[in-house]
Amino acid sequence: MNATALARAILGIGHVVVLPAHFTWTLTEQLGKARSVFGGAVRAYLSGFTLDANPYAHRLVLAEQLATADGAAQCDRWLRWLAASESLRRVTLGRDVLFFGTIRNASLTSRQQRLVREGASDTEQLAAANARIRAFEEQNKQDQDLLTFYEDEHRKAEERAEVAEEQARASAFRIQQLLGRLADVGSSDVVSCELPTSWSDFANWCDVQLAGRVVLSPTARRSVRDPEFEDCQQAARCLLWPSTECHEHKTRGGGTLRDEVVEPGVRNSLCGEDQFDLDWQGQRYTADWHIKSGGNTRDPRRCLRIYYFWHDATQQIVIADMPAHRRTSAT
Repeated sequence: MNATALARAILGIGHVVVLPAHFTWTLTEQLGKARSVFGGAVRAYLSGFTLDANPYAHRLVLAEQLATADGAAQCDRWLRWLAASESLRRVTLGRDVLFFGTIRNASLTSRQQRLVREGASDTEQLAAANARIRAFEEQNKQDQDLLTFYEDEHRKAEERAEVAEEQARASAFRIQQLLGRLADVGSSDVVSCELPTSWSDFANWCDVQLAGRVVLSPTARRSVRDPEFEDCQQAARCLLWPSTECHEHKTRGGGTLRDEVVEPGVRNSLCGEDQFDLDWQGQRYTADWHIKSGGNTRDPRRCLRIYYFWHDATQQIVIADMPAHRRTSAT
């Protein structure tokens, strides 16, 4: 793959960096292996990348995929397309880039006002007014065409979303089947998994280790980036309970899990007046359960709260917020 040619192609909308092999160790130490790039691979870091970013949002192309001419060419085309699409997606038409019609109408208005101030003849003023009218009519037609285009794109986006949701449900169902088979043969991959050592790895750990059983809401993802709660591994251990015992209880049915012990000093309970509503995948839900540490402390460094609800469509437990105690009307 020709890095120089790629850099020229995306000049002004993207940066191409070729990192010598010995520098990749430093990159890995800074970003973590999941977010780094090494061994001849290529990674696209999008604008807004942070140390706790979801690594799957910043696509990695492995060296094996670049080994052939076709693979390298395909990666080159994809990187050019990505740079172009991201540059357009992050620019707001009408604010960062002005509409041509806006500039044209302003020019015609200025010309008409100038003719009035200079005392131009009625013929000249009428011609200027007619030019503005024609411009407005043309702009109206363009607006109608643009509206039709947006309606078509919205319909296509809804269709893609429906397909993606169906695929997500099918994937979640398949994961449950595989987990059931693992349980039948005595495997316990969740209980024995390695816990994250820092909050920067927490969201990625949830995505990988708890896939298909527990999912973080956008609010929860933001809250675990750099919380005041100190014990990251305790929070992770407490998420293993909803991904195992609680999830199995929800899928198979059973009695209440109220006041169930999650680990010493931590129990599961109803939120009561602390429950709150949130939007999830276009619908409104209520986070009515939470995992809470004991004692009366509200110190955010030691007070653990994991608010969640059960999403029946995907058969997953959705973590609405964590690890801090939420301020509500009751508190």
